[in-house]
Amino acid sequence: FDVNCETYNLAQFNLHIARVSDGGVGFVTDLNFGELANAMAGATRYFNNPGTFSNNEFDLTQAYLTYTAPVGTGINLEAGRFVTLLGAEIIPTYANQNFNESRGLLFTLGEPLTHTGIRGTYAFNSNVSLTLGANNGWDDQADNNDGQSVEGELSLNPTSNLSLVLNGIYGPEQVNHGNSQRWAIDPIATWHTPIPGLQLIGEYLYAEEGSPVSVVPAYSAHGNGFCQPVAPFCTPSPVYTTGPNGTINIPVTSSWTGAAGYIVYDLNDHIEFASRGEWFRDSNGARTGLRQTLGEFTETLNYKVPDVTGLLARLEYRHDESNAAPFFGSTIAPVNSINFPNPDHTYNGQDTFMVAAIYSF
Repeated sequence: FDVNCETYNLAQFNLHIARVSDGGVGFVTDLNFGELANAMAGATRYFNNPGTFSNNEFDLTQAYLTYTAPVGTGINLEAGRFVTLLGAEIIPTYANQNFNESRGLLFTLGEPLTHTGIRGTYAFNSNVSLTLGANNGWDDQADNNDGQSVEGELSLNPTSNLSLVLNGIYGPEQVNHGNSQRWAIDPIATWHTPIPGLQLIGEYLYAEEGSPVSVVPAYSAHGNGFCQPVAPFCTPSPVYTTGPNGTINIPVTSSWTGAAGYIVYDLNDHIEFASRGEWFRDSNGARTGLRQTLGEFTETLNYKVPDVTGLLARLEYRHDESNAAPFFGSTIAPVNSINFPNPDHTYNGQDTFMVAAIYSF
């Protein structure tokens, strides 16, 4: 979502249209323009084969119908395309709903973005609710194999200051291969501490997928275990086979796990400090195309501009670190070398500085 360096960037323009109907059919629509549309389109399978879509002018991020079934206290039904239940962070829609400007590792690498299907939510009381649904899979507009994915969320509010959410999803996700099952569990806890303005958020993610898992190998000048050290990058190593569209098949069950912690402090009505720390382990390279352990720390200063309702200014610093040197440099390897036309050196760490302005109206 923030791939361009040393340039101005239209991150997102969002048009949110919704109609809520008591007892009848309503709808929710989120149409996004800008860099978010490019990222969403690149992550979404529109057909039965994966592919990268770039230079998209817009993305129909959400478009679903709503209906409250008259059962007990009411079952809130949604049908169409909607954002995932997983994750402490979400895709920003009609208002800013994340504490940091950049998206975290768990959001970007470990979790889906959207689903197309149906889900229902039932509130047993003011403290307990349950959501269940079935969909085409992770970011799939149409089913790309012979199985559906199921999702669920249990939400608990044991006290007025503490909320607990347990998310999960299970189903086949590989293109044209319904035997490999992918599942993920994602508990999230939020605590509004006794200190005024201070809240703490913690998230843990564990996911696993049965073999074979098709991945696109990532480049590192230090090498990639998926590839032989010969030109061109990447000739598969003998223990791996070539998958569809330039991918490589991992022949073992793959897993990934991560944790994120947020410290958010509202100094006053206008100034907020948001700190985020994360750890992400891609044990088999199934999510990043490179076996690695990643970490990041982000500090964001949020400033709600006085006398201008809806205007938020942000200043952010972020540091990413990996043990596999996946971050690109600016120099290109010589012609006829193994690494050409990639950088002749990659780095274990990366620093990002960002200034942003958000206006909600």
